[in-house]
Amino acid sequence: VPRPAPGGGGGGGGAWTADFGDEKTVADEIRHAIRHPQLASLEISAAAGRATLRRKEVTVGMDLADLPERMRRWGWEGENSSKPLLLFGDDQDEVRKAHALLREEGFTSVSNAGTREAVAAALRRPRSRGDFAPGGRSTSAV
Repeated sequence: VPRPAPGGGGGGGGAWTADFGDEKTVADEIRHAIRHPQLASLEISAAAGRATLRRKEVTVGMDLADLPERMRRWGWEGENSSKPLLLFGDDQDEVRKAHALLREEGFTSVSNAGTREAVAAALRRPRSRGDFAPGGRSTSAV
């Protein structure tokens, strides 16, 4: 489970690693980041050796070997290095490497959510008392 890193990620974007904080705070931070209108996401798929950069309706795939150059161009030439970027993937080591690379390249608002599951869990609406289960039955105790 990803955790907030001490000191955040600079630029007010927050940075998370798998080592610090509590799960509720991380979910809140992911939800906050996702609401930002300029958010882009970078998904690392170590199993496929690929990364996918998404922003609004645009999706760009790339080999992991090309990640440093492609992100450098997108960040600096495209003037995107200060915009929020949500990072996650299927391999914690590769995600940590990508996070370090992005920080080294000057990205100032990288949020390392860790895994796709952490992002999905943060987006799931928690059931509250009085919510109704499928079939119209209340999930709260009567």
